[in-house]
Amino acid sequence: MKKHLILTSTLLVTLVACGKKETPPAATSLEPTAAATAILDYVPSDTPYVFAALRPTPEALTEKMRPVNEAAIGMMASAFRLGFESAAEDAETDLDPEVAETFTKAMDAMESRLSDGKLDEFGFDEKTGVGAFYGNGLLPVMRLSLAEPEKFLPELDEMLAEMELGDIQTVEIAGAMLRKASIGEVMSIFIGEHDDAVVLTAAPFAFTDDQLEQLLSKPNGGGILTGTVLTDLMDKYDYMAQGAGFIDFRKVFDTVSGNASGLDAALLEMVQDEDMQMDDTCRSEFGSIVANFPRFVIGSTRMDTEQMDTLPVLEMNPAIAEGLMSIVGNVPGMTAPTDAGAKFGFAVNIGGIRDFIAEQAGKISDNPYQCEQLASLNEGAENALASLNQPLPPIVNNFQGLFVEMDSLEALDFQGGSSMPEDLNMSVVLAMKNVKGAMEFGSMMMPMLAALNIDSDGEPVLLPPELTAGVGQDVFAAMTEDMLAMSIGDGADKKAGKLAAATGSSDGMLMAASMDYREYVKVMRALEEQMNDVLSATDDAENQDLQMDMGEMMKVMDAVADAIERETGGIRITPNGIELPTQVTLR
Repeated sequence: MKKHLILTSTLLVTLVACGKKETPPAATSLEPTAAATAILDYVPSDTPYVFAALRPTPEALTEKMRPVNEAAIGMMASAFRLGFESAAEDAETDLDPEVAETFTKAMDAMESRLSDGKLDEFGFDEKTGVGAFYGNGLLPVMRLSLAEPEKFLPELDEMLAEMELGDIQTVEIAGAMLRKASIGEVMSIFIGEHDDAVVLTAAPFAFTDDQLEQLLSKPNGGGILTGTVLTDLMDKYDYMAQGAGFIDFRKVFDTVSGNASGLDAALLEMVQDEDMQMDDTCRSEFGSIVANFPRFVIGSTRMDTEQMDTLPVLEMNPAIAEGLMSIVGNVPGMTAPTDAGAKFGFAVNIGGIRDFIAEQAGKISDNPYQCEQLASLNEGAENALASLNQPLPPIVNNFQGLFVEMDSLEALDFQGGSSMPEDLNMSVVLAMKNVKGAMEFGSMMMPMLAALNIDSDGEPVLLPPELTAGVGQDVFAAMTEDMLAMSIGDGADKKAGKLAAATGSSDGMLMAASMDYREYVKVMRALEEQMNDVLSATDDAENQDLQMDMGEMMKVMDAVADAIERETGGIRITPNGIELPTQVTLR
């Protein structure tokens, strides 16, 4: 049963992540707490990846989100139980029923400790908790601060005993008191207390005591705070001390492609075979590709009881990022704040996409890759260039994007009806250079458009019934030189005119979406009811399990909807690369 410590470790870390966060200082200082500094001293300054919380999350925010976290843990535990029970009963799987029973006991033990608010019994303090997940080279390590470290191991041992995991070894490495479990002779999992923090890590089974000590000791070159890579990252993107990190793809590639040393060299010697080796040509060419996308970074830019904002970024070569920015169209109003049930859209410059593809494919065609593993990129570039020889019609080249806005999702028909709901309030906005020219072009294929009495003055007009058959209610349209808006429902005429008259830019957003979370839950509830009707028609045990899964999921969604009012996000292209901003507005 040694391998089941993996589950214990994973769930415990999840439990801590859901409950450890509270009470930061009022200021948005990047200065780490003493506990965070102690943890970051173990993070190598040249780590290829790290995500760290230098200061705790606000106490009021943690309390507000606690019901969501507890519901999520309940859903996860229920899903695991059902999954392992079903797998154990399935004759086609080779899952030992004893293993399934062990996992079920693990879920029960972990869930009870979270739901009963027993986190402090492990020694965690919700007011001061900080931590870091990082790589000592490629090997993962997680450290979470403990306010009362003497409590952790006794409580862990009690929980392990409840789970009946069996043969768990007690070891001491680099001053850390740990519990060890091994997966055959492949990998060992360690969890324990070290320097007033929980430490969780994994290492090859064959690692020597000296190598394990190196994994868990402070780096000789000093911790990450001896340099500025983390603070520079926070400064660049205005990340908060409550959470920020990165994965450096260049360092990872450099290590796995032949420049490993120390623990990484020992690790790769155990897992790599000859088929994974690269020659110098492939190493250089793959490396040039990786260098165009050097890092993925992520962090919080706002975190309070009103709003939580996160900004992930795939950083790119500035020259490529600049070229990619040209593919973004301009759709005024697409990113404007809204209280609609749902709003989503995209802004694409077709001509810019064509030019970007031509430029990148041309570079490959002029200087083809010599590595055999990259031959498909050469072929793809030639095919792309050949396809670009066909000219684009003006109506396509002038297209800029569109967005859809619905006041409520509740009116949507999930029963497969052929007509649109009568009480649907919706608008569709099309952005295009020379919209009037596009309408004239369209009238050649649809003569009824020629009879449409609409001008580019922004004034809303009622579309004739022959154009709106099947809609079930009046449709109003308004047009300007580069916008066409169509609306149905309450106040459709005024709404169409307002949307068509929108000005401004899309702010570099390639895609944007915003949704009222309660409206989203209404949609999911309707789908659940429809699915339950189908599943209830049979006595199949798997269908019953699926119904239970959906019921647990809806509990989580209800809890989320009680805490979250709206979620907004999208894809933005900037000189830094591809940004994926997310904004969560709280109730």
